Amino acid sequence: MGDGFYTFCTSLCAVLVISSLVKILAPKDKMNRIMSLVIGVFFLMCMTSPVINLIENFELPEEDNLYSAEAENVSDGYVLKETADYLCIYLKEGLLGEGIDCSEVKVVMAKEAEKGIYLDSVCIYLNKYSAEDGIRAKELVKSTLGAEPQIIYLQ
Repeated sequence: MGDGFYTFCTSLCAVLVISSLVKILAPKDKMNRIMSLVIGVFFLMCMTSPVINLIENFELPEEDNLYSAEAENVSDGYVLKETADYLCIYLKEGLLGEGIDCSEVKVVMAKEAEKGIYLDSVCIYLNKYSAEDGIRAKELVKSTLGAEPQIIYLQ
């Protein structure tokens, strides 16, 4: 800030000296008004040029770093991932709360122009083989999400 202020003051002094010399050397008759106008415009331009340079050099954030509703690829991918993650946690907690020994739940979300964002598939990994747990897990997912899950037994 100090260097910019020093430069501005130096420029102001130089412009005043040049303007004074031009006014002294200019003819005094009919040219006085025109020379005053020219010197005034010159002085104004010299004093506003630092402000104009500052405005021209002002940088906005790059468009890539801004959120835009038109950037469907980025926002849709984010929405799909976050929704799938949330549903995985929700289903796993629900299954464990029902006493079903579940190690992992995977949810796949998809997007199509005519359907929008929808649940594509659900896969539930049970720690041990139990027909009863598999049926209860399918019923829970079907009643909660309306989708038929795939059950995979790890042992």
